[in-house]
Amino acid sequence: MAPQGCPPPLQQHSGPCYNREMQAPAIDVVACPKPAVKACLELLMRELSAAQRQECIAPYQSASPPGLFAALENQTVVGAIWAQPAAGRTTCFWLPQLHQDTPKVVEDNLTALATDYLQESGCQFAQALVPAQSGPEAQLFHRHGFIFVANLLYLTAQTQRVRPQAENPATLTFEVYHPTQFDRLLSLIEQTYLGTLDCPRLNSARNLHDVISGYRATGVHDPRTWFFVRDRACDVGVLLIGRHPQLGYCELMYMGLIPTSRGQGFGSPMVRHALTTATELGATELILAVDRANLPAIATYEHAGFTQWDRRTILGWFPRLALNTSPDSPEDRKS
Repeated sequence: MAPQGCPPPLQQHSGPCYNREMQAPAIDVVACPKPAVKACLELLMRELSAAQRQECIAPYQSASPPGLFAALENQTVVGAIWAQPAAGRTTCFWLPQLHQDTPKVVEDNLTALATDYLQESGCQFAQALVPAQSGPEAQLFHRHGFIFVANLLYLTAQTQRVRPQAENPATLTFEVYHPTQFDRLLSLIEQTYLGTLDCPRLNSARNLHDVISGYRATGVHDPRTWFFVRDRACDVGVLLIGRHPQLGYCELMYMGLIPTSRGQGFGSPMVRHALTTATELGATELILAVDRANLPAIATYEHAGFTQWDRRTILGWFPRLALNTSPDSPEDRKS
């Protein structure tokens, strides 16, 4: 059943599975044909630098990327959207972009086509990062079945400014993960999700194997930058760091503690260990994203020298929505 607020169904016409004829005369929304790939990607990435655009577009010179859709007027690209497949049966949306004077209805029809594609692709979770929860971009995706997940803060710290190491609690140690310990890692991450303040709406909504596949595909995977956090020889948490050597930074992908080990001062040494690891890898910067509602974690990061460089709202799409949620966060409706 179509979500409330969607435009009426559009007439299907002959061609690829996802082709539709637009209501606006002479504008077609189609799976992006090969000759239009470069124009579509350049439109979607127009806010990036020329060098960044070239790097992103280069792998797609000989084929049309899956999930890429174009709005064509007389075979000229006037709009585009990309539901870009990612590891762990996930999809990351590039927000729809239109050329000037293209009717706004094209955004809705591009988004409708892209969500149709999700249904057929086997995707288990799609995300769209929008500037603000109440902005027009968020309203667009809400009309097509996306729900509010969290407001995110993006934080960064310069590794050359790492503060002198304070003494860790005498019983706290960091054990490097080995791929043969996957079941142990899986069980521990599952425990850290209990009662978490970081994107709790995703709890039980995603398969943990998919989640870990997503972590593994972030940047350059190096098991030596994944750690079991142990207290008195018992597992109490995990620390997962991703490497982005071409960009000169590392990413703190996930840091979590089991419920019984929270509030004991373990967060600060975990962050220091992440910063030290990034420094040893030659990174000049460590970045992360955190749920804006996770005040204890934010305080820990700020104490370690992290500062905010951006904020976004994450909206999520699920093939079989099991979350009892409304499109908006109850907390934000109060503010």
